[in-house]
Amino acid sequence: MSSVKVLLVATALALVTVSSIYYLQNAKTIPYPLDSQGRKIRLGGIPWDFTNCGSENDPLVITSLVFSAQPERAAPPNDATLAGTFMVHKDLKALNVIVKLTGVQVFNNNLPAVGTYDPGDMFTFLYSFQIPGIAPGGPYTLDLIFLDKDNQKISCSHLSMDL
Repeated sequence: MSSVKVLLVATALALVTVSSIYYLQNAKTIPYPLDSQGRKIRLGGIPWDFTNCGSENDPLVITSLVFSAQPERAAPPNDATLAGTFMVHKDLKALNVIVKLTGVQVFNNNLPAVGTYDPGDMFTFLYSFQIPGIAPGGPYTLDLIFLDKDNQKISCSHLSMDL
């Protein structure tokens, strides 16, 4: 009787080993989307409503805007991830960020966003920012405008928030 038990245990161990090897050899890794610097893009976060302030024929169509946390004054740095698709071949140069408080411009800055893209290329851009504690409360609007190497607008996204 003990030889039957040993045979059953050996068979069970062999099956577990074979199935573990098969699983490990055929396991699929989950690819993480990377930004232009090769850093992982956090998929979690707060999707933010935005509108296209460009035209329906923009060379770059932004499809999502996600904040890693609710934007707040004096909060730790926050990340905004913009994602989209290129419709034509373009050489990207910069992201122009324009911030207005009750319609008055309070910030305007160009950030480097360099790359060459072809039609159908997926695009992601990670923008890290921090809102100073001294920023006044009120209704803010942001225009996020991507520029090509000739400083021509190729995409424009408009969003609003209250601080």
